[in-house]
Amino acid sequence: MSSNNKQKHQLKALTILRNNSKERPEILLRANLLATTHQLKKAQNLLKQLAVNAPQSEAISIALAEVYIASNQAQKAWKILERIKVSEQTSLLFFETMQKAARLTQKASLVYFTSAQHNLRISKYNIAKTQLKRAIKLRGNDKNHYKMQKMLSLLNNLIKP
Repeated sequence: MSSNNKQKHQLKALTILRNNSKERPEILLRANLLATTHQLKKAQNLLKQLAVNAPQSEAISIALAEVYIASNQAQKAWKILERIKVSEQTSLLFFETMQKAARLTQKASLVYFTSAQHNLRISKYNIAKTQLKRAIKLRGNDKNHYKMQKMLSLLNNLIKP
């Protein structure tokens, strides 16, 4: 399908979805379609409304962060993602989006920290340990520095040389 045809189909889908639903999946889909058709401000507004009602929703946070990233607002994307509580259920897409936001904020310690979190999730413990050491050496803000120290301590207890 040509990109012109694809865009026509996206706009048609947007027309069908336009404000017809108050359900979260449909609103997320509408916001995604708005973002893919470069209507970033509209997508942002929809997602911000959803985020107010579900501040811990990973799906909403990822979508909103991606829109901020596309709008060259990496710092806002980082703040949205940072408020999510990470657990063993956290998706790899979340960590990848977080890495993208960290890279764009140009804070090396955050890049290493988010890479370490991603590698922990996929069981690459030694790589994560090395990345955490680098992140700590580069020193981020105090809040993340404490998290990095704690994570490294847990890894050191888990992996004995």
